[in-house]
Amino acid sequence: MTAIAKNTTLTIMGSMWTIPGIILLSLGSLSLIGSANVQGLGFYVVAALAIGALKGSFVLARSAKRSLAIAKDLEDTQENILLGWYKALGWKGLLLIALMVLLGVTLGNWLDANGQALFRSLLRLTIGSALLIGSTIFWRGIASSAEPA
Repeated sequence: MTAIAKNTTLTIMGSMWTIPGIILLSLGSLSLIGSANVQGLGFYVVAALAIGALKGSFVLARSAKRSLAIAKDLEDTQENILLGWYKALGWKGLLLIALMVLLGVTLGNWLDANGQALFRSLLRLTIGSALLIGSTIFWRGIASSAEPA
């Protein structure tokens, strides 16, 4: 069996949080910049980012810590890498990811159809910042496993 570096699994899991977070922050920012009425949005942007940071620090961090602990205990074999993700995320975690994507697309389309592009932009900022804050759990996990014992 070929050994898979544990940090590779953790990097992939951290990227699964970081990349969507960056994408959502970028889309939210770009749509706000493209908005005709940018003046007076500062408070709303700061509030959206703060709510996202709080959600990422308290709600998503718990889920990330649980996944990190499971991933660190998995055996490092190539044959087990996909099974390892399943074990780390669980069927509930995989279902949650699928539901979040579906809900995000559905809600985004509904908000756009009802003229709520500003709210959609702020929601993207909130969720993006929450994902980025939550992803730091994985990056810290990689850093701590790289330190000499």
